[in-house]
Amino acid sequence: MVAGRPADEISALAAEERIGLVVMHLRRAPGLLGSRAGSIASQVLRYAVTPVLAVVAMAVVLAGFQ
Repeated sequence: MVAGRPADEISALAAEERIGLVVMHLRRAPGLLGSRAGSIASQVLRYAVTPVLAVVAMAVVLAGFQ
């Protein structure tokens, strides 16, 4: 466990350990990042020097599928 601001600690650890890619989950689509400006994932996306892949989970509903 590490104490500190999560976005800062994630970014620092990725740089320190020479991580090639950070993968993070977003609760909303990337176009809506402005409304989630305080989220940890959006902060890491903006400020990390390591490449960041943001993944948005999509719900799939199959009506009448058998």
